[in-house]
Amino acid sequence: FDPSSKDMMTSPPRSQKEHILNLYSSSEVVFFGFLMGLLAFINFALFMHREGVVFTVDHGSTILYARATTISYMIIALCQYVNIMSRRYEYTSIFNRNFWTNRILLISIAVSIGLVFLVVYGPYINSSMGFAPLALIDWFYILISVGIFLVAYEVLKFGKRLRTKLEK
Repeated sequence: FDPSSKDMMTSPPRSQKEHILNLYSSSEVVFFGFLMGLLAFINFALFMHREGVVFTVDHGSTILYARATTISYMIIALCQYVNIMSRRYEYTSIFNRNFWTNRILLISIAVSIGLVFLVVYGPYINSSMGFAPLALIDWFYILISVGIFLVAYEVLKFGKRLRTKLEK
């Protein structure tokens, strides 16, 4: 449902012998998956450190563990929304005039975010899923992590645009 890129007709077609997941695109997927997991893990560890929890197998603080896993889950979920929006165009920044053009995608992301919030903050639902409501400071760390993920994507796209200009 996205409008086509302005460079679509000037770019040569992909070779039929070339797979969609080639070495470059596969390494990009692996890198961003690793970055997403790393951000989630770092924030899990940072939360435990902030709260003074030495996490061991027999540690009994389930609410702190639930908050830490909720932070990790939220980072992964929100990074996926950034991932979806960033992958709409290979070379164009996420901050372009076409950001609001795909209403179906935006509505589906908004509904999905609503469901994620329901799972995290809904009574009975969050406890059955092992989640806990988050504090404002937790959201600060989550948004910083998602921002890092977004910046990494924008740097990659800037590099792609620069490489394309240098090749011409």
